[in-house]
Amino acid sequence: TGNEEQLQLVNDLQSKLEVANSELISEKQKAQTLAAENEKLQYRISHLLRSIKNADLKLEQESPKDGFRNIWPYGNLDEILYMFK
Repeated sequence: TGNEEQLQLVNDLQSKLEVANSELISEKQKAQTLAAENEKLQYRISHLLRSIKNADLKLEQESPKDGFRNIWPYGNLDEILYMFK
């Protein structure tokens, strides 16, 4: 009958909704994991860039003409450091 068809349709839709909710929860967990990994990597990058800047300053103090910036192939170190503040 029409009532049974409607009941079956409601059950099918409810089942699909439960699957979609499970997938949503899974994707949110993945996003949280990726965000945490991204935060850790950004911290590591900023730490490495600070180390490079400190090494550069030390080299410039020892020999201003031959500072690390002369061999640094990635543009302005200060601009790179600014991106990670």
